Amino acid sequence: MFGTVSNKNQRDRRRNSDKDAQLNDHIKDLQTMQRPVVLIAGEGSSGTLPRWRQAFQYRLHVISVADAADSFDGVTTVVASSNSEMADYLTTVGPVAAVIDEQAASIPEQLQRWQRLFFHVAPGGSFVTTRLPERTPWDTAVLALTSRRINPREIRELQRSAGITFQSDKYSVTVKEVEHLVKIKDDDALAFLPTRLGANNVRLLGSRPGGRSSGSLQASSHGSTSEARLPAQKMTYPELTLREFRGRTDIKDGMLAVNTSTVLPSSFKHPWRTHSTQLRNINDLIAVVRSGDAEAVHLDGTYYDLTNSAPGNEAHFFTESLPKLWGWREAKERDPSLRAFYRIPSPDWEPLIERTVLQGYGLSADDIHWEHRNVSVGTFVSASQGWQNGGSHFAHPVTRDVWRSVRSTLVRPATSTPQKLFVTRGRTAETPGPRNASEVETFFATRGFEVVDVDAVSVEERVDLFGNAAVVAGFAGGGMYNMLFAEHLEKVIVLSHESNTGRNEHLFASLLTEEIHYFWSKPDVEQPEDRFSGEAYNSEWDFDFTVNRSDLERVIS
Repeated sequence: MFGTVSNKNQRDRRRNSDKDAQLNDHIKDLQTMQRPVVLIAGEGSSGTLPRWRQAFQYRLHVISVADAADSFDGVTTVVASSNSEMADYLTTVGPVAAVIDEQAASIPEQLQRWQRLFFHVAPGGSFVTTRLPERTPWDTAVLALTSRRINPREIRELQRSAGITFQSDKYSVTVKEVEHLVKIKDDDALAFLPTRLGANNVRLLGSRPGGRSSGSLQASSHGSTSEARLPAQKMTYPELTLREFRGRTDIKDGMLAVNTSTVLPSSFKHPWRTHSTQLRNINDLIAVVRSGDAEAVHLDGTYYDLTNSAPGNEAHFFTESLPKLWGWREAKERDPSLRAFYRIPSPDWEPLIERTVLQGYGLSADDIHWEHRNVSVGTFVSASQGWQNGGSHFAHPVTRDVWRSVRSTLVRPATSTPQKLFVTRGRTAETPGPRNASEVETFFATRGFEVVDVDAVSVEERVDLFGNAAVVAGFAGGGMYNMLFAEHLEKVIVLSHESNTGRNEHLFASLLTEEIHYFWSKPDVEQPEDRFSGEAYNSEWDFDFTVNRSDLERVIS
């Protein structure tokens, strides 16, 4: 015997043994999750690696700095020098069972890393850090001031997500309690999804090249006291891809499609912006499904996504569903059992215009599944949306090809239909026309325009009227999307107010004609300088004849 062990040392050893047992038990729990475990390697990780490799085997991934990457032979190793790069990697392989950070050497570093990476841990998993020398609470608070600043929403969500924290002799372990979804934008789909969902579960079926529009559309603004923000004359449009996802996909209201903790790219109204009203959006990457969601009903078969953000709203059908139709024929040829999935607001909803247009593109009645419930499917096919009314606006030329195909089936050439249309519809809270709409309608009617209320004519009449029109004028947001039926459109005239930031009419015109005129009036509520306001967007307004009359007379003459 080399000496006597004191009672204090015996108690310390028992305490440390209990702590090690707690960590070992937790490791067993992590093993049952059968998910990746990511070790962020530090100076001492070559010594701890055997323990982690024995525990997690091929599921262990190591993140290392460049000059140390060769020290981890036999383990999946990636090089990352920043928290952002680490988060990107976790996006490709997550959600993970654990993140083990043996690299951060200070409290601010640990805190910043936890803030960025904890959302990528699966429920029941954990974030593990090496224990640092203890400091006073004041020292800790001062050091924390240098950590990354995050918004209050993220802080609250991190607090809500953190479960128990326990200490081992070398590690501090915080267990995760809440599931978080990672939102994938369309242009990131092929970079992240094959590894995140599994290469066998993601298949590229087709694509259309990106490019730049010819810029032949000439836009003129009248009546505005400030320069209107219009899309670029030569719009850049991205590559579009047609993708098949295997494994359970939940399809919910508002375009939302979720596959194993991943929000698929088809979920977003604007492909550039990962925002969904059906989610509690924590930040640009992370979200949580809102509580109270109805249970999903399973559907057998394979489904092609034609959902939009506002079921039952024609404008959203024309601007969000139709621009995804370009891949239908290619996907249908691969799988003849494929059905188009379109959401309706209620089981008794009659999709008159939607059915007419889809059948005009060649879909049979049996090809379309109309659905109002939350559902799950085993195979989900989605095409990039060839349209973006926001941010960097674009209208992909493939969308024009879809329209042309629809027109060739539905539009009947006629010489008796009016050449000039003024489009109107009843005022709604979402897209209110001006208070003096009747005066505006009379103005156009007395100058040779046929005033068309799109809600008051049949679908067949509407198709024929717009299909044979040469000039289309109307209120922004008031049904002018029907101009897609026009084969020989010469001019578009848009009457709007300065707080209306929608540019759908511009995108339609860019694929149909070479001339568009905007006539602007002052709204009751102006857009703030620092943010978007829905109240301003839907503001009451009057069309300003005093400012616009002379230019309007000249343009329509």
